[in-house]
Amino acid sequence: QRALNLGVYGADLSYASIFNQNQESILYLSCTKKLADKLGLSKAFNDEVIERMEMNVDNRDSLLTIISDTYYNLDSYLKENDRDHISAMIIAAGWIEGLYLGTQIANSSEEVSPKLMKRIAEQKISLKNLEALVISYNRSGSLDFILDDLKKISEAYSDVSINESKNTVSEAEDGVTQIGGKTEIEISAQDLERLTKTVSEIRQGYVKV
Repeated sequence: QRALNLGVYGADLSYASIFNQNQESILYLSCTKKLADKLGLSKAFNDEVIERMEMNVDNRDSLLTIISDTYYNLDSYLKENDRDHISAMIIAAGWIEGLYLGTQIANSSEEVSPKLMKRIAEQKISLKNLEALVISYNRSGSLDFILDDLKKISEAYSDVSINESKNTVSEAEDGVTQIGGKTEIEISAQDLERLTKTVSEIRQGYVKV
């Protein structure tokens, strides 16, 4: 439960930082620190890291870099200590929270942004990579529940279509080679509704106390 919430709060921390929600960033920072301590990750998420984050809370780019580096260090620390299944939980929960945020924003808008819909649809591709990652870390069966959750999300994506055309290679007048291609994405309002419901239910199970 702590590992799942560390992933969720990490995604929330990044989201708050992107949109300059400084007060929220500090709150999520405090939560992630407490969770990391309880998971025995104080070495990777120490006071020095917290101090750097607090000093850069008004600098979005620097804060995002620190957050990214910190979670990379957490991942490395867990792998080095044969706790890579915990790392998989954090990564999966963070990805699910990102998708949750995207679908919630899409549903709260009177007119859904085509760019946002495209980003949501594109997660069908990253979902396959995430499933492969979780499977590789699931040596003891401790991640079976996450694989079940990812399967539910995969089923919710079943009608979302992503077709990539073959790359085309051409040479411009200045002699520079240009590689092109087109990706066609189809995602309906029904697809969004199904995804939103599925992801929300899974996420609720992760964050419940």
